[in-house]
Amino acid sequence: MLADSDALIEADTLLLMLVLADWLALIEADTLLLKLVLADWLALIEADTLLLKLVLADWLALIEADTLLLMLVLADSDALIEADTLLLKLVLADTEALIEADTLLLKLTEVLVETEVLLELLLADSDALIEADTLLLMLVLADSDALIEADTLLLMLVLAD
Repeated sequence: MLADSDALIEADTLLLMLVLADWLALIEADTLLLKLVLADWLALIEADTLLLKLVLADWLALIEADTLLLMLVLADSDALIEADTLLLKLVLADTEALIEADTLLLKLTEVLVETEVLLELLLADSDALIEADTLLLMLVLADSDALIEADTLLLMLVLAD
């Protein structure tokens, strides 16, 4: 019976050693798990901090870009207002020239109406009509050339601004 009890004591000792070893392994595993969780937690905090820094930097960059865009729009609107003012001045000057040309044309028409002989000669003479039409086209082309030149000057002013 003594051998049996010695064997039981030895078996119990081995069992306690296994439980103790397993318990120490569990403690070590738990410690490692806690270290991993802590490291992961610190990594998450660091990643969150970096993300916040990136968001803040992006937010500041967006504000700066928006400010630059507003400055460009403001400068562009000033240039557009100036170009529009110049265009209105050109249109007004052209309108005055058209009114003056129309007045002269009306005076010429009155002279033609009053002078039936000249009217009959002009109507009879197709060459004179063609020549008058050619002169009128030359006047229109000269006016369109002036408009093109004014438009070119306006574009140069806008581009210079």
